[in-house]
Amino acid sequence: QEGPGPDIRRDLGDLLPTRGEAAIVPPESRLTGGRGADAAAPSLRTPDVAPERGPKVLPVSDLDLLRSCPFRFACLRILKLDDRQPGLFRADMAGKVAHTILELLSRGKTYDIDAVDRCIAEGYRDYPDLRDDPRLQPRRARFEAMLQRTAYSMRLLEAKLAPLRTDLRLEVPLPEATVGGVVVKGTCDRMDVFADGSLLLFDFKSGSLKRYAQTDKSRGPLPPSLQLAAYAWLCDRADPKAPVAGAAYVCMADAAFAASLRKDPGGAESAAGGIFDGNGIPSVTNTLLGAHIPLAGEEIARGAAIIASGRYDPDHDSQDCRICGFQTLCRRSDRRREDSDDAADE
Repeated sequence: QEGPGPDIRRDLGDLLPTRGEAAIVPPESRLTGGRGADAAAPSLRTPDVAPERGPKVLPVSDLDLLRSCPFRFACLRILKLDDRQPGLFRADMAGKVAHTILELLSRGKTYDIDAVDRCIAEGYRDYPDLRDDPRLQPRRARFEAMLQRTAYSMRLLEAKLAPLRTDLRLEVPLPEATVGGVVVKGTCDRMDVFADGSLLLFDFKSGSLKRYAQTDKSRGPLPPSLQLAAYAWLCDRADPKAPVAGAAYVCMADAAFAASLRKDPGGAESAAGGIFDGNGIPSVTNTLLGAHIPLAGEEIARGAAIIASGRYDPDHDSQDCRICGFQTLCRRSDRRREDSDDAADE
């Protein structure tokens, strides 16, 4: 339309704040003393997390995340926010493909090169860009080499497991428990059943061995990850007559196993004893599972209490802060700046 448009007229009173109304709503409130008094420290309020809809649930696969930082857990799992760094390679999608490939190999109980190649071809359906994009060729080569090494380690383990195993189950829904009104649930990647009814649990991880391994001489009572101990807690609670004999993370980055086995009160090894020893099987093994299971139960109760309360306070000293993309939301940088200012004043 040519020429000036119609005039838009607004009374100034419609634009200015009314008496007693702030012209600019601040993102935080600061408490100040009276005239001449020193200003008090800023009061930074953690942003509220929207309440969950439906029954409150604690997936035990997220127990480590919740322990590390409740606020990050809420952002990722309740608000469904995404803190991934933008880039061509999708580590999360590659992890899903690797998980699918190990599941396919376990189902076939065959780990030779041809079987791995077939399973890799099928697994790429979940992330075709990793297969087809020439820019990802170096990543693809390292990814496939990692899977071939892991399959070789699993073939060595299978030679010892097969004679002892009576059943092999994949993607097994674990018995649920209700703790403090919160439903605790999980799904085990792989479960091997021995002749005496005891279980050996596996979880497939794309990470390195050092993130999950612990020896009998390791410092501190808690293992690096409580996920499998929490799985064992659910299984033992549901059926004490079929205890968990052992649990192992398959750490694909190193093609190795981080295993934790159980001993009975008399010190005798469980049915899984010696499974990860010898035959060139790359592993770090401890016999602390019996001690880890009740600790996992305590952490489950603590996590359920957090979820039941609906308060997800940030842990600004968490080791995961270095990889977290929510530091602006949790105000970590502001609090660290305040700490620096206070130290300077002293």
